[in-house]
Amino acid sequence: MATSTTPIVQTSSFYASSYSALQMQSLQAQWAAQKAAQQVAAQHHAAQQTAAANQNAAVRQTSTANAQSFESVRSNEEEEELILHPKIARVSSQKKYEADAASILQGAFGNKMVTGKPLQVQDSRGAMQQRAALRMDASASMLHGLVLNRRGKQKIFLMRHGESEGNVSKYDVSDPNLTPVGLMQAKSWEEVVGEFGAEVVLVSPLRRTVQTACHAFASEDVPFVFCRSAREFGWGCAENTISLDVHTMDDMLLDLPHGDEIQGMTEALCPGPDDPMDEYESLDRLKLVLAGRPENIVMVVCHYGVISALTGNRAKNGDVYECTWGEDDEVKVIARHRNPLSDQGCICG
Repeated sequence: MATSTTPIVQTSSFYASSYSALQMQSLQAQWAAQKAAQQVAAQHHAAQQTAAANQNAAVRQTSTANAQSFESVRSNEEEEELILHPKIARVSSQKKYEADAASILQGAFGNKMVTGKPLQVQDSRGAMQQRAALRMDASASMLHGLVLNRRGKQKIFLMRHGESEGNVSKYDVSDPNLTPVGLMQAKSWEEVVGEFGAEVVLVSPLRRTVQTACHAFASEDVPFVFCRSAREFGWGCAENTISLDVHTMDDMLLDLPHGDEIQGMTEALCPGPDDPMDEYESLDRLKLVLAGRPENIVMVVCHYGVISALTGNRAKNGDVYECTWGEDDEVKVIARHRNPLSDQGCICG
Protein backbone atom coordinates (compact mmCIF):
# COMPACT_ATOMS: atom_id res chain seq x y z
CA MET A 1 0.00 0.00 0.00
CA ALA A 2 2.90 2.37 0.91
CA THR A 3 4.66 1.59 -2.33
CA SER A 4 1.58 2.27 -4.40
CA THR A 5 0.56 5.38 -2.41
CA THR A 6 3.84 7.30 -2.82
CA PRO A 7 3.79 7.58 -6.59
CA ILE A 8 0.21 8.78 -6.41
CA VAL A 9 1.18 11.51 -3.90
CA GLN A 10 4.22 12.43 -5.94
CA THR A 11 2.17 12.52 -9.08
CA SER A 12 -0.47 14.69 -7.41
CA SER A 13 2.23 17.07 -6.11
CA PHE A 14 3.71 17.26 -9.59
CA TYR A 15 0.36 18.19 -11.16
CA ALA A 16 -0.32 20.61 -8.31
CA SER A 17 3.01 22.42 -8.77
CA SER A 18 2.62 22.41 -12.53
CA TYR A 19 -0.92 23.86 -12.23
CA SER A 20 0.34 26.62 -9.93
CA ALA A 21 2.98 27.65 -12.44
CA LEU A 22 0.44 27.72 -15.25
CA GLN A 23 -1.97 29.62 -13.06
CA MET A 24 0.71 32.17 -12.24
CA GLN A 25 1.50 32.63 -15.89
CA SER A 26 -2.20 33.13 -16.60
CA LEU A 27 -2.58 35.61 -13.77
CA GLN A 28 0.49 37.50 -14.94
CA ALA A 29 -0.92 37.62 -18.47
CA GLN A 30 -4.29 38.78 -17.14
CA TRP A 31 -2.63 41.43 -15.00
CA ALA A 32 -0.55 42.69 -17.94
CA ALA A 33 -3.65 42.82 -20.12
CA GLN A 34 -5.59 44.60 -17.39
CA LYS A 35 -2.78 47.13 -16.93
CA ALA A 36 -2.66 47.77 -20.67
CA ALA A 37 -6.45 48.18 -20.74
CA GLN A 38 -6.22 50.64 -17.84
CA GLN A 39 -3.63 52.65 -19.72
CA VAL A 40 -5.84 52.70 -22.81
CA ALA A 41 -8.84 53.70 -20.69
CA ALA A 42 -6.82 56.47 -19.04
CA GLN A 43 -5.75 57.77 -22.43
CA HIS A 44 -9.36 57.59 -23.69
CA HIS A 45 -10.61 59.40 -20.58
CA ALA A 46 -8.00 62.11 -21.04
CA ALA A 47 -9.05 62.47 -24.66
CA GLN A 48 -12.70 62.70 -23.61
CA GLN A 49 -11.88 65.38 -21.06
CA THR A 50 -10.00 67.35 -23.69
CA ALA A 51 -12.86 66.98 -26.16
CA ALA A 52 -15.39 67.99 -23.49
CA ALA A 53 -13.33 71.04 -22.62
CA ASN A 54 -13.12 72.02 -26.26
CA GLN A 55 -16.86 71.42 -26.69
CA ASN A 56 -17.68 73.52 -23.64
CA ALA A 57 -15.51 76.29 -24.97
CA ALA A 58 -17.26 76.06 -28.34
CA VAL A 59 -20.68 76.07 -26.66
CA ARG A 60 -19.74 79.15 -24.64
CA GLN A 61 -18.49 80.84 -27.78
CA THR A 62 -21.66 79.87 -29.70
CA SER A 63 -23.86 80.96 -26.82
CA THR A 64 -22.15 84.32 -26.76
CA ALA A 65 -22.54 84.66 -30.52
CA ASN A 66 -26.19 83.61 -30.31
CA ALA A 67 -26.80 86.02 -27.49
CA GLN A 68 -25.36 88.80 -29.62
CA SER A 69 -27.41 87.62 -32.58
CA PHE A 70 -30.63 87.41 -30.54
CA GLU A 71 -29.89 90.82 -29.08
CA SER A 72 -29.47 92.18 -32.60
CA VAL A 73 -32.78 90.65 -33.67
CA ARG A 74 -34.52 92.01 -30.58
CA SER A 75 -33.06 95.44 -31.24
CA ASN A 76 -34.13 95.33 -34.87
CA GLU A 77 -37.66 94.31 -33.89
CA GLU A 78 -37.87 97.23 -31.48
CA GLU A 79 -36.65 99.56 -34.20
CA GLU A 80 -39.25 98.14 -36.57
CA GLU A 81 -41.90 98.85 -33.94
CA LEU A 82 -40.73 102.45 -33.76
CA ILE A 83 -41.22 102.85 -37.50
CA LEU A 84 -44.52 100.96 -37.68
CA HIS A 85 -45.94 102.48 -34.49
CA PRO A 86 -44.59 106.04 -34.09
CA LYS A 87 -46.61 106.48 -30.87
CA ILE A 88 -44.07 104.35 -29.00
CA ALA A 89 -42.17 106.87 -26.89
CA ARG A 90 -38.75 105.29 -27.07
CA VAL A 91 -36.86 102.05 -27.58
CA SER A 92 -33.63 100.78 -26.08
CA SER A 93 -31.76 101.24 -29.36
CA GLN A 94 -31.96 104.72 -30.82
CA LYS A 95 -30.22 104.09 -34.13
CA LYS A 96 -32.28 104.42 -37.27
CA TYR A 97 -33.81 101.18 -38.49
CA GLU A 98 -33.26 100.29 -42.12
CA ALA A 99 -35.07 97.30 -43.57
CA ASP A 100 -32.57 94.82 -44.99
CA ALA A 101 -34.47 92.05 -46.72
CA ALA A 102 -31.32 90.45 -48.15
CA SER A 103 -29.67 89.87 -44.76
CA ILE A 104 -32.93 88.64 -43.23
CA LEU A 105 -33.44 86.12 -46.00
CA GLN A 106 -29.82 85.01 -45.93
CA GLY A 107 -30.05 84.40 -42.21
CA ALA A 108 -33.29 82.48 -42.57
CA PHE A 109 -32.56 80.33 -45.62
CA GLY A 110 -28.81 80.48 -46.28
CA ASN A 111 -27.94 78.30 -49.27
CA LYS A 112 -31.45 76.79 -49.47
CA MET A 113 -32.58 79.44 -51.92
CA VAL A 114 -32.65 78.61 -55.59
CA THR A 115 -31.50 82.14 -56.37
CA GLY A 116 -27.85 82.15 -57.36
CA LYS A 117 -27.63 78.42 -58.05
CA PRO A 118 -26.40 77.35 -61.51
CA LEU A 119 -29.30 76.53 -63.79
CA GLN A 120 -29.24 73.30 -65.76
CA VAL A 121 -29.94 74.69 -69.22
CA GLN A 122 -28.04 74.64 -72.47
CA ASP A 123 -26.97 78.27 -72.46
CA SER A 124 -24.12 80.51 -71.42
CA ARG A 125 -24.14 82.26 -68.06
CA GLY A 126 -23.86 85.64 -69.73
CA ALA A 127 -26.91 85.05 -71.90
CA MET A 128 -28.92 83.83 -68.92
CA GLN A 129 -27.99 86.88 -66.88
CA GLN A 130 -28.84 89.16 -69.77
CA ARG A 131 -32.25 87.58 -70.19
CA ALA A 132 -32.86 87.75 -66.44
CA ALA A 133 -32.01 91.46 -66.46
CA LEU A 134 -34.38 92.02 -69.37
CA ARG A 135 -37.14 90.17 -67.54
CA MET A 136 -36.58 92.28 -64.43
CA ASP A 137 -36.67 95.51 -66.45
CA ALA A 138 -39.83 94.41 -68.22
CA SER A 139 -41.41 93.35 -64.93
CA ALA A 140 -40.53 96.67 -63.27
CA SER A 141 -41.92 98.62 -66.22
CA MET A 142 -45.13 96.57 -66.22
CA LEU A 143 -45.49 96.93 -62.44
CA HIS A 144 -45.07 100.70 -62.65
CA GLY A 145 -47.78 100.87 -65.31
CA LEU A 146 -50.19 98.75 -63.26
CA VAL A 147 -49.64 100.76 -60.07
CA LEU A 148 -49.86 104.08 -61.93
CA ASN A 149 -53.10 103.19 -63.70
CA ARG A 150 -54.99 101.91 -60.67
CA ARG A 151 -58.31 103.64 -60.16
CA GLY A 152 -57.97 103.66 -56.39
CA LYS A 153 -55.22 103.37 -53.80
CA GLN A 154 -54.66 99.70 -53.09
CA LYS A 155 -54.20 98.36 -49.58
CA ILE A 156 -52.38 95.05 -49.18
CA PHE A 157 -52.48 92.94 -46.01
CA LEU A 158 -49.74 90.33 -45.61
CA MET A 159 -50.63 87.62 -43.07
CA ARG A 160 -47.99 85.15 -41.99
CA HIS A 161 -49.31 81.63 -41.37
CA GLY A 162 -49.70 80.27 -37.86
CA GLU A 163 -47.00 78.21 -36.18
CA SER A 164 -46.21 75.11 -38.24
CA GLU A 165 -44.60 71.79 -37.44
CA GLY A 166 -41.58 73.03 -39.35
CA ASN A 167 -41.25 76.05 -37.04
CA VAL A 168 -40.85 73.86 -33.96
CA SER A 169 -38.82 70.99 -35.47
CA LYS A 170 -35.08 70.83 -35.93
CA TYR A 171 -35.68 68.78 -39.08
CA ASP A 172 -36.72 69.85 -42.57
CA VAL A 173 -40.37 68.76 -42.38
CA SER A 174 -41.93 68.28 -45.79
CA ASP A 175 -44.75 70.81 -46.39
CA PRO A 176 -45.74 70.84 -42.70
CA ASN A 177 -49.18 71.30 -41.17
CA LEU A 178 -50.06 73.82 -38.47
CA THR A 179 -49.34 72.86 -34.88
CA PRO A 180 -52.18 73.10 -32.33
CA VAL A 181 -50.76 76.52 -31.40
CA GLY A 182 -50.71 77.54 -35.06
CA LEU A 183 -54.31 76.43 -35.45
CA MET A 184 -55.29 78.58 -32.46
CA GLN A 185 -53.41 81.54 -33.96
CA ALA A 186 -55.31 81.15 -37.21
CA LYS A 187 -58.70 80.78 -35.49
CA SER A 188 -58.01 83.79 -33.26
CA TRP A 189 -58.45 86.05 -36.29
CA GLU A 190 -61.93 84.74 -37.11
CA GLU A 191 -63.88 87.32 -35.09
CA VAL A 192 -61.85 90.38 -36.11
CA VAL A 193 -60.30 89.72 -39.52
CA GLY A 194 -63.38 91.16 -41.21
CA GLU A 195 -62.36 94.60 -39.92
CA PHE A 196 -59.60 94.67 -42.52
CA GLY A 197 -62.26 94.68 -45.24
CA ALA A 198 -60.45 92.28 -47.57
CA GLU A 199 -62.20 91.88 -50.91
CA VAL A 200 -60.19 88.80 -51.87
CA VAL A 201 -57.83 86.40 -50.07
CA LEU A 202 -54.80 85.15 -52.00
CA VAL A 203 -53.36 81.96 -50.53
CA SER A 204 -49.97 80.31 -50.91
CA PRO A 205 -50.55 76.65 -51.90
CA LEU A 206 -48.53 75.22 -48.99
CA ARG A 207 -50.41 73.34 -46.28
CA ARG A 208 -49.76 75.78 -43.44
CA THR A 209 -51.00 78.82 -45.35
CA VAL A 210 -54.08 77.08 -46.72
CA GLN A 211 -55.04 75.94 -43.21
CA THR A 212 -54.39 79.42 -41.80
CA ALA A 213 -56.47 81.19 -44.45
CA CYS A 214 -59.45 78.87 -44.15
CA HIS A 215 -59.63 79.07 -40.37
CA ALA A 216 -58.87 82.79 -40.12
CA PHE A 217 -61.65 83.65 -42.62
CA ALA A 218 -64.06 80.90 -41.58
CA SER A 219 -66.82 83.42 -40.81
CA GLU A 220 -66.19 85.71 -43.78
CA ASP A 221 -67.94 85.71 -47.13
CA VAL A 222 -64.94 86.53 -49.30
CA PRO A 223 -63.46 84.84 -52.39
CA PHE A 224 -60.32 82.72 -51.98
CA VAL A 225 -57.75 82.32 -54.77
CA PHE A 226 -54.61 80.17 -54.74
CA CYS A 227 -51.49 82.20 -55.53
CA ARG A 228 -48.43 80.17 -56.56
CA SER A 229 -46.13 83.19 -56.43
CA ALA A 230 -46.95 83.72 -52.73
CA ARG A 231 -45.18 80.50 -51.72
CA GLU A 232 -42.23 80.59 -49.37
CA PHE A 233 -38.61 81.37 -50.23
CA GLY A 234 -35.98 78.66 -49.74
CA TRP A 235 -37.09 76.32 -52.50
CA GLY A 236 -34.20 74.01 -51.64
CA CYS A 237 -36.05 72.95 -48.46
CA ALA A 238 -38.67 70.21 -48.37
CA GLU A 239 -40.57 72.47 -45.99
CA ASN A 240 -41.11 75.00 -48.77
CA THR A 241 -41.78 72.58 -51.62
CA ILE A 242 -45.36 72.11 -52.79
CA SER A 243 -46.09 68.48 -51.94
CA LEU A 244 -49.79 68.22 -52.73
CA ASP A 245 -51.35 67.42 -56.08
CA VAL A 246 -54.92 68.21 -57.07
CA HIS A 247 -56.32 65.05 -55.48
CA THR A 248 -54.48 65.28 -52.14
CA MET A 249 -55.23 69.01 -51.92
CA ASP A 250 -58.90 68.23 -52.50
CA ASP A 251 -58.79 65.72 -49.65
CA MET A 252 -57.29 68.28 -47.28
CA LEU A 253 -59.74 71.01 -48.32
CA LEU A 254 -62.73 68.80 -47.50
CA ASP A 255 -61.98 69.25 -43.80
CA LEU A 256 -61.41 73.03 -43.93
CA PRO A 257 -63.90 75.92 -43.77
CA HIS A 258 -64.48 77.32 -47.29
CA GLY A 259 -62.09 74.63 -48.55
CA ASP A 260 -64.31 73.84 -51.51
CA GLU A 261 -64.44 77.53 -52.51
CA ILE A 262 -60.75 78.20 -53.20
CA GLN A 263 -60.16 78.91 -56.87
CA GLY A 264 -57.12 78.36 -59.08
CA MET A 265 -55.92 75.06 -57.63
CA THR A 266 -54.52 73.52 -60.81
CA GLU A 267 -52.58 76.65 -61.79
CA ALA A 268 -51.10 76.92 -58.29
CA LEU A 269 -50.03 73.29 -57.94
CA CYS A 270 -48.78 72.60 -61.46
CA PRO A 271 -45.89 74.69 -62.82
CA GLY A 272 -46.55 76.26 -66.20
CA PRO A 273 -44.07 76.89 -69.02
CA ASP A 274 -43.46 80.42 -67.74
CA ASP A 275 -43.02 79.39 -64.10
CA PRO A 276 -40.48 81.62 -62.29
CA MET A 277 -36.96 80.22 -62.21
CA ASP A 278 -36.13 81.40 -58.68
CA GLU A 279 -37.55 83.08 -55.59
CA TYR A 280 -36.96 86.68 -56.63
CA GLU A 281 -38.52 86.15 -60.02
CA SER A 282 -41.48 84.64 -58.19
CA LEU A 283 -41.60 87.71 -55.95
CA ASP A 284 -41.72 89.98 -59.01
CA ARG A 285 -44.59 87.86 -60.29
CA LEU A 286 -46.40 88.30 -56.97
CA LYS A 287 -46.09 92.08 -57.23
CA LEU A 288 -47.59 91.99 -60.73
CA VAL A 289 -50.42 89.78 -59.48
CA LEU A 290 -51.16 92.19 -56.62
CA ALA A 291 -51.01 95.33 -58.74
CA GLY A 292 -53.12 93.67 -61.42
CA ARG A 293 -55.93 92.67 -59.07
CA PRO A 294 -59.08 94.78 -59.50
CA GLU A 295 -59.71 94.80 -55.74
CA ASN A 296 -58.51 97.75 -53.65
CA ILE A 297 -58.11 95.68 -50.47
CA VAL A 298 -56.23 92.40 -50.84
CA MET A 299 -55.21 89.91 -48.16
CA VAL A 300 -52.26 87.60 -48.90
CA VAL A 301 -51.77 84.64 -46.56
CA CYS A 302 -48.10 83.84 -47.05
CA HIS A 303 -44.76 83.37 -45.32
CA TYR A 304 -41.83 84.86 -43.41
CA GLY A 305 -39.56 85.00 -46.45
CA VAL A 306 -42.16 86.60 -48.70
CA ILE A 307 -42.99 89.30 -46.15
CA SER A 308 -39.29 89.88 -45.46
CA ALA A 309 -38.49 90.23 -49.16
CA LEU A 310 -41.42 92.57 -49.78
CA THR A 311 -41.06 94.76 -46.69
CA GLY A 312 -37.73 94.06 -44.97
CA ASN A 313 -39.55 93.10 -41.75
CA ARG A 314 -39.47 89.93 -39.64
CA ALA A 315 -43.03 88.68 -39.42
CA LYS A 316 -44.03 86.49 -36.50
CA ASN A 317 -46.49 83.62 -36.83
CA GLY A 318 -50.03 84.92 -37.23
CA ASP A 319 -49.11 88.61 -37.56
CA VAL A 320 -50.50 90.87 -40.29
CA TYR A 321 -48.65 93.69 -42.04
CA GLU A 322 -50.79 96.44 -43.53
CA CYS A 323 -49.17 97.86 -46.65
CA THR A 324 -49.64 100.10 -49.64
CA TRP A 325 -47.64 100.91 -52.77
CA GLY A 326 -44.76 103.33 -52.21
CA GLU A 327 -43.51 105.97 -54.62
CA ASP A 328 -40.89 103.57 -55.96
CA ASP A 329 -43.49 100.85 -56.65
CA GLU A 330 -42.31 98.91 -53.63
CA VAL A 331 -44.59 97.53 -50.93
CA LYS A 332 -44.58 99.99 -48.03
CA VAL A 333 -45.64 98.94 -44.51
CA ILE A 334 -47.92 101.37 -42.70
CA ALA A 335 -48.91 99.22 -39.70
CA ARG A 336 -48.28 95.89 -38.04
CA HIS A 337 -51.21 94.03 -36.48
CA ARG A 338 -50.17 91.45 -33.93
CA ASN A 339 -51.96 88.14 -33.68
CA PRO A 340 -54.92 88.34 -31.27
CA LEU A 341 -53.27 85.65 -29.13
CA SER A 342 -50.12 87.71 -28.68
CA ASP A 343 -49.45 88.47 -25.04
CA GLN A 344 -48.27 91.92 -26.08
CA GLY A 345 -51.49 92.80 -27.87
CA CYS A 346 -51.82 94.99 -30.94
CA ILE A 347 -50.92 98.67 -30.57
CA CYS A 348 -52.02 99.79 -33.99
CA GLY A 349 -54.04 102.92 -34.64
